[in-house]
Amino acid sequence: MKRSDFSGCDGLSLFFLRSSGVILFGSVLLKIVELFRGSKYLLQQDPFLARLTNHEVMVISTIIDLGVICYLIYSRSVRNRLMCVAWLAGVFACYHLVLAWIGFRGYCPCLGGPLDWMGVSRSCENGIVKWLVSYLLLGSHGLLIVGRWREWLGVERLARAVC
Repeated sequence: MKRSDFSGCDGLSLFFLRSSGVILFGSVLLKIVELFRGSKYLLQQDPFLARLTNHEVMVISTIIDLGVICYLIYSRSVRNRLMCVAWLAGVFACYHLVLAWIGFRGYCPCLGGPLDWMGVSRSCENGIVKWLVSYLLLGSHGLLIVGRWREWLGVERLARAVC
C-alpha cells in the first residue's frame, strides 16, 4: 500500500509552503544586501559558533536557505517539503535557544542587521525574526501532524475521491 503524500485538497499546506518560500527568499535577499554592505558587524565572531565570523555564518546560512528554496520549488512531495521547512526552522530555533542559554543579550545575528538601513530597530528586528521562526516551526510541524493524523484516519482517500 502506497503512503499518501498529503496531496489531497490541502490548500493550506500549499499556502504555507509558498509563504515559507517567500520568507526564505526575503531572508536571502536581506543577507546578500548585508554581505555586500560589508558592515563591521560581519567581522565579529559569531556568539555561538566562536570559530566562525558572522560573515562566514551568514554565507553558510544563505547557501542553506537557497538550497531549501530550490527544494521547495522542485520537489513534488508536499510531505518532504514540509519536513525540509521543519528541519530548517528547527535549526533556527535551536540556534536561538542556544544563544539564550549562553546568555547572549545582543541582537539576533541571523540577518546581520540589514534592517538598519531601513530604519528598523534591533529589538523590532529580533521580534520579526522570532515570529518568522515560530511561524515556520509551528506551521510545518502542525501541518505534518495533521497530515499524519488524516492519513491514519483514512481521510486522505476520501479527500482525493471528492477532489
